[in-house]
Amino acid sequence: MADKCEKLLNLLRAFAECICECDEKPTDPDPTDPEDPEDPDPTDPEDPEDPEGPSTRLTGFYHASFTNEAGAMRLADVTDEWETVNIAFAVCPGDDGTIVFERDDAVVRIESDEEFAAAVKAHQDRGAKVLLSLGGERGIVRLRSEADRDRFVSSIKNLVETWGFDGIDLDFEGSLYLNRSDKDFENPTTPVIVNLIAALRQLVEDLGEDFTITMTPEVRSVQAAIEEYGASGEEDDQMRGAYLPVIHALRDIISQVNVQHYNTDMITDAEGNEYAAGTADFHVALVDLLIQGFPVGTTGQTFPGLDVSQVGIALPATADAAYSGFTESATMVQALDVLTGKADPAEDGYVPAAAYEDLAGLTAWSVNWNRKADGEFTQAYGSYFSEDGTTDPVDPEDPEEPEEPGEPEPEPRL
Repeated sequence: MADKCEKLLNLLRAFAECICECDEKPTDPDPTDPEDPEDPDPTDPEDPEDPEGPSTRLTGFYHASFTNEAGAMRLADVTDEWETVNIAFAVCPGDDGTIVFERDDAVVRIESDEEFAAAVKAHQDRGAKVLLSLGGERGIVRLRSEADRDRFVSSIKNLVETWGFDGIDLDFEGSLYLNRSDKDFENPTTPVIVNLIAALRQLVEDLGEDFTITMTPEVRSVQAAIEEYGASGEEDDQMRGAYLPVIHALRDIISQVNVQHYNTDMITDAEGNEYAAGTADFHVALVDLLIQGFPVGTTGQTFPGLDVSQVGIALPATADAAYSGFTESATMVQALDVLTGKADPAEDGYVPAAAYEDLAGLTAWSVNWNRKADGEFTQAYGSYFSEDGTTDPVDPEDPEEPEEPGEPEPEPRL
């Protein structure tokens, strides 16, 4: 009997030990525990739940102060492909440095001031930058005196405070010029150049390092200086190369320089070879010159190149958006492939000094023209700078064919 009791007692002890061991087992890890190594990184680019898609590196001008054949549209209707939106244009009607931004009546009728301000904020909330673009084809901005400079700075600060813009874009197409005696881009003496440089530095000092400055100059004002700088030679063009002293002096605070690769005929490289607008070599040469640097006319100076990430390309969104120089998308992709190292140049084609994978991207004139053309520009280039570098991508996990896009929204009747 004693033996049976002893066996029963041993069984009870073993059972109790088993229960204790089960209680001591760790529970499943908290899936939201930040210390858990298995917890997926919410910012992991490989995570399909990541809300931020690949970068498009696309900038688009939005028609705010005027309307044309491209039609009026609301800022709220600018699509998410555009990582930067340049609000066109603010001008200087009094010729005293004071910058004024007024939206066209046709634009105001479809989007009130309050709705426009809300759209600026909405684009910023999705991660885009909204810049106020100054000048344009007909907008002259010339700071001839220190008083003009101060009024320029004050008015820009007021507009940034009023509308919440992230910065400014300089689209000066007739504002900058060089006095005939001004031949040294490293030490400019022309007042409109000197005062602009000082004004832009003052804005960054007052508004902080996050204040964005970009530029969208014409070829004439930048790379064309490889032949002549300022008013010299046969051209006698005081605007030739006029952006160079501004870019050079502010290279430490400029985010992007997106030269307009259109409305021009030819470009000459450092060896004297000429390339016609609209060709792949034309685009490759212009970018390579701005990154590698180039000799400045007959001055004996060399313009030092910019960082790859500061250099972009401005293009017309459609053939109707520019007077000349439109490039077919197949040719443009060929140029981009050469520039980014994805393809070799054509035989006898321009060979860039390096592969420029970190190009700033593409700028379109304009969002409105792209919309009128049913997204021609964004469809051609919207995914070029994504990881796979393809256009019009299809989700590989979706076995179904993509749906055909619907009919575009009709242009507002004004």
